[in-house]
Amino acid sequence: MAMPAYTVLLIFALVHTALALLALARAERGHLPWGEVAQGVAEVCCALLLRLYFDPPFRGTLGWTAWPVFLFALAWSVVRWGRMVWALAEESEPPTSSSLGALGLGLSGGVRRVIGILWHVGFVAPSLVCGAFVLLGFARDLPPR
Repeated sequence: MAMPAYTVLLIFALVHTALALLALARAERGHLPWGEVAQGVAEVCCALLLRLYFDPPFRGTLGWTAWPVFLFALAWSVVRWGRMVWALAEESEPPTSSSLGALGLGLSGGVRRVIGILWHVGFVAPSLVCGAFVLLGFARDLPPR
């Protein structure tokens, strides 16, 4: 049996968070990549929101803590997207740190920007919509899988 997509995304988000924590441990004092750690935590929150939508028994497990998970993912996504759009409007490089950069691996700004936009459109936005559907009570009317 294949692993559900939300489980694969959760594993990816946990690996990204672990890389960000490793980068944080290896970073110099003045350049700590806290933004990457927060991004990893937001990705874990988004993966949990997808599971919340597609796995109804998990809704009872997460319970009221789904609201802080949703609010953190929403707030971080708005901040991250806003910074990206602001940088595009000013035609400058967005002020982001990179866990890969702290580990000695780098991507050009254009590649990072395209990956970020695809990630937000393909994963973050659908996760937030799914989470909102569940938390606002619209998911009760959906047929079971």
